[in-house]
Amino acid sequence: MNNESLRFELLFAGQLIGSIILVGGLFLGGLTTLTFIGGAIILCCIVGLAYMAVVDEPSDRPVGTPGYRGRLRSMLGRGSK
Repeated sequence: MNNESLRFELLFAGQLIGSIILVGGLFLGGLTTLTFIGGAIILCCIVGLAYMAVVDEPSDRPVGTPGYRGRLRSMLGRGSK
């Protein structure tokens, strides 16, 4: 198991734990500090998942390859350089 999949699994587990805390807090006492803590855990895990999904390794990007700008112009432009 590589590091990235382990991080994703831990963030999903954090969401599950945060959801249990949030729902349990709502049933036990309504909107209390416990429910806000559960919501904060869920929010932090969602932000972490979004960050992990956006960040990629520089070797995977085609932007740095020569000729990329020309291909993009030819796809989006009118053909003139």
